[in-house]
Amino acid sequence: FVPSAREADRYMRAESIEAAIAEDFPEHRHRLIPYIQVHEFEALVLAGTDAIEFYFPEQHEGVARLAAEVAGFANPELVNDSPETAPSKRLERSIHRYRKAIDGPLIAQRTGLDTIRNRCPHFNEWLRKIEAIGGTA
Repeated sequence: FVPSAREADRYMRAESIEAAIAEDFPEHRHRLIPYIQVHEFEALVLAGTDAIEFYFPEQHEGVARLAAEVAGFANPELVNDSPETAPSKRLERSIHRYRKAIDGPLIAQRTGLDTIRNRCPHFNEWLRKIEAIGGTA
């Protein structure tokens, strides 16, 4: 199954895969809220270049380059031109000591959920669906 490959819009691709997953498990619709990250976790990390700067103050030029690159996209979720310019590759190239498994979660935590939600609409929509189940939306 890959009907989403025909979708040019990245959000439509993710949403079509999420819908297909939900359709495959109709008995779990009230508990299963599929989420497909548009590219990779580091897209959420790029929502907080201030937090990147906090952890890597000596890498100011690299952080400034990242911020400029992110500004060239509608939002951080859409940062991905090719395998060489994916969010993780951009981080590794600009922040020489960046360690995906350690620094990524720390940066995301410092950035904060509100900022990530404001800058990453697909991620935010998934959280809204979860909140709606609990009645907190």
